[in-house]
Amino acid sequence: MKREADQSPSPQDVATTSNNLVYVAMTPCRVVDTRAGAAGSGKTGQFGAPSMAAQQPRIFQVPQSSCGVPAAEAYSLNFVSITPPGQPVGYISAWPDDQPFPGTVVLNASQGGIVDNAAVVKAGADGGIQVLATDNTDVVIDMNGYYVHASTIQGPAGPQGPQGYMGPQGPRGAIGPIGPQGIMGVTGPTGATGATGSPITFQGTWSNLTTYASADAVFFNGSSYISLSSGNTGNTPTGGAPWALLAQQGGTGSTGSTGATGPTGPIGATGPTGLQGIQGIQGVTGPTGATGATGSPITFQGTWSNLTTYASADAVFFNGSSYISLSSGNIGNTPTGGAPWALLAQQGAAGATGSTGATGATGPTGATGNAGAAGATGSAGATGAAGPSNVFTVITSGVVPFFKTPYDTGAAIAAEANAQSRFTSGCPGGVSDLMVDIFAAGGGAVNATADTVVAFRASGATVLSCTILNGSSSCQNTSTSSAVAANSLVGFGVLSGSGSSGNFFRFGVTCK
Repeated sequence: MKREADQSPSPQDVATTSNNLVYVAMTPCRVVDTRAGAAGSGKTGQFGAPSMAAQQPRIFQVPQSSCGVPAAEAYSLNFVSITPPGQPVGYISAWPDDQPFPGTVVLNASQGGIVDNAAVVKAGADGGIQVLATDNTDVVIDMNGYYVHASTIQGPAGPQGPQGYMGPQGPRGAIGPIGPQGIMGVTGPTGATGATGSPITFQGTWSNLTTYASADAVFFNGSSYISLSSGNTGNTPTGGAPWALLAQQGGTGSTGSTGATGPTGPIGATGPTGLQGIQGIQGVTGPTGATGATGSPITFQGTWSNLTTYASADAVFFNGSSYISLSSGNIGNTPTGGAPWALLAQQGAAGATGSTGATGATGPTGATGNAGAAGATGSAGATGAAGPSNVFTVITSGVVPFFKTPYDTGAAIAAEANAQSRFTSGCPGGVSDLMVDIFAAGGGAVNATADTVVAFRASGATVLSCTILNGSSSCQNTSTSSAVAANSLVGFGVLSGSGSSGNFFRFGVTCK
């Protein structure tokens, strides 16, 4: 163990002090050991565990310890601080349990570890002492003697006689019993009141970067501390001077009683619907129920008719499903309307389309049949009356924009104009003559290099055309080189040329 200072009394059995106290030596005895478990000395109660808490004073009633000593005036003690190496303890202080903290120190352990030091500690009136550690630590206190009042007061020494020969030293006599405690002297007068100290200035929570003046107070680890000097910077308040404890942190108060239950608050808004839980395990199938009584036989009556009177258990077919009559005298009631009808067999949904089957092999070509005999020629019918001969003419003039019609399927009429006429009636016997014509107003020359007017069938085939060159006055074509069937559609149009402004176009048809 390290020892930083030795303040123990000189080894002696009895020593007289200036205060009429005598020192009584004794076999060293362990008074306090705060270590728990096998590491400690098995002390309990106030003399054992737990460890000393930082800045939390503890009182030890020494006369109540197992050392069997009286309530003495002071004790000769050895203090030991025990922490892991490197875990410092600023200081340990000890003083009478009925007096305020004197600010004295009995031990410093600035490097931690196991450090001890001896000291004489004055006791309180009841023989108790008070111990404080600045940091968490285990403390061991051993005692090797104590001080009590002397039983007699030694008078002044007489005059010294002549020196003679010194005889041999006799044996030491036994120590006499301790005399009764003397009467306590009269308390002296109270000293004059000291000067008022400088006011305390609270500086908030301690910071190692702030320089504090004398009487500055700070808050640190639940307690308050006061600076004892100016220029105080970087010193932890729990490390002792130049700091002193001003107000110790109190213990946790007892839990208060439970308050009365407040009124029920309004119901909150409904939260969003949670995720659907997983499907539960399918339950066990229940036992099969008893077979019901046999119903009356069903009589199928075919497709439902609103003129038929149906009896109970008559079945009908309606809109793809089957229905059964629930009563007799059932007439005029649509089966889908509910009672007195009930659904018997619902129409099933259409099944998926099956895959296309493979193409079968081509069968052999059949034999050519014999030609039938020619039938007899029928007699000629009477000649009908001649139909009317009509010519329909459509005349248009001006610039004609080109476009295609639904009958424009051939390349020859790809530029057909919208000046046209179509006939599907008026010629029930067919067309005998067609006429297309192009001419200039007033008989002058047409304004075209090569305009062509055409007549055509519905299939797009041109029947006839008329082309006029630049400088000509007109052209006309009434050829019937291609017959047109009865009631067939005939169209007229203009093929593209260099220009048609001011030209006239004329189309016509003559029925048979």
